[in-house]
Amino acid sequence: MRWWVALGVVGCTADTAGQGPTFGHAGQWSPAARVADEVGVLAAHPTDLEPIGCTAPLCIAGRTAWRADGTLLLALGIEGVAEPVPADLSLVLDASCSVEGSTDVRDAAAEIALDHLSTSDTLRLSAFRATPVELLPPTAMDEGGRAEAWRALRALEALPAVEELIGLARELGADGCEDPDGAAELLGESEDPEVLELIEEVLALDELLDPLVELACGDGTDVPAAVDDGLASLPEGTASRASRLIVVSDLDGGVGAEASVDLAAEDFVGTTLLGITPSTDDGAGRVLASAPGALFLDAADPADALYAWDARFDALRSPTSFGLVPEITRGHGWSALAVLGATDRDGRGANATFASRDAGVMAMVLTTSEQEPGPIPVEVTVHRPAGDERVRFQVQPPVGLLEVRGHRSDSVQALRVALLLDLAEAVRDGGDVAGIERDLADLEARNTAADQDR
Repeated sequence: MRWWVALGVVGCTADTAGQGPTFGHAGQWSPAARVADEVGVLAAHPTDLEPIGCTAPLCIAGRTAWRADGTLLLALGIEGVAEPVPADLSLVLDASCSVEGSTDVRDAAAEIALDHLSTSDTLRLSAFRATPVELLPPTAMDEGGRAEAWRALRALEALPAVEELIGLARELGADGCEDPDGAAELLGESEDPEVLELIEEVLALDELLDPLVELACGDGTDVPAAVDDGLASLPEGTASRASRLIVVSDLDGGVGAEASVDLAAEDFVGTTLLGITPSTDDGAGRVLASAPGALFLDAADPADALYAWDARFDALRSPTSFGLVPEITRGHGWSALAVLGATDRDGRGANATFASRDAGVMAMVLTTSEQEPGPIPVEVTVHRPAGDERVRFQVQPPVGLLEVRGHRSDSVQALRVALLLDLAEAVRDGGDVAGIERDLADLEARNTAADQDR
């Protein structure tokens, strides 16, 4: 007789849904479009599992449930508890035509990042179209550095004025890209008050005018080049100081930057991707976010995006780990067959974890040849700049005191995770979504009533 077991590894995110993933991305969850995966459904429905043990930088919880198909689900809660450390950040802003309708969201995201930086942090600021340009070299965020950063952001807002002047010069027969001095001389002869006002605005940019002209004259967009440029400006990450690239973009053409992001992660330089338009390339975001230490926040809804960015910025800028792999140790009759819902590129576990709580992202399928299998021996390896750490513990199969849709357990939370996995499958396959949602609500009501009786 063989026992088939599904081991669900539940990572943790913020206290409420929608505040961003604990691991590299929040998966896919769009019931109306019948799009769902295990990562997405568990991230969208936070599950609170009380920890059974803590070791820096994680607290871990385990709950089990027999599933209707005879497999066993182990819900494994992973709560990041490490305090954020000072950081060296490189903020890369998309200035291409494809984000023209979302520049307010882009600029607000940059301003939120600035608001969260302390005097112990450093910031480099760049923008890109066909090529990246530096607006602020790596600068300590003391009072003077912060003022320079704000000035660079305000300068980027003047890009439309620079483009308008280049267009006016072209109408007069001068090429502001090939001969900026000649174009400036020609425009200076104008008596049009609006033109003179534009000239005054761009002249106030001083040394920032040249990079803005380069942006305005750029054709197309090159996300991989911008990523390479941003990563090249960052030092190695250490246990006492984080190092992170932040790209605010629609990620159009972003596929192709994976090798650079992976290589930087070997030096513990992480990458954060914030999508800012409804047409953000989610596929590129998830591919890049599967690198160690990487993170993708899909920000198609500006209000939700900026709320998540603000609420989670401090926790998400420095990973609790650059990789997390749950395994079953040998010698106990158990063996692993597959991992479902993993966010790392090789499908073994999580590509990154962050300080957070309350959601989930993985499922491991196990098997044993034992007639009466014993405890499940779990080992979680956490990859950090300070070195790898291993957390070992055992989890018992449950006593089936509660039953919902054929799942049996003595843990309401484990049953909830089992139902959420059913929900993802039902959304994809057109199953009984409404019935599962009712069962989830009933389970929550039973849990609340039980808490009140205690």
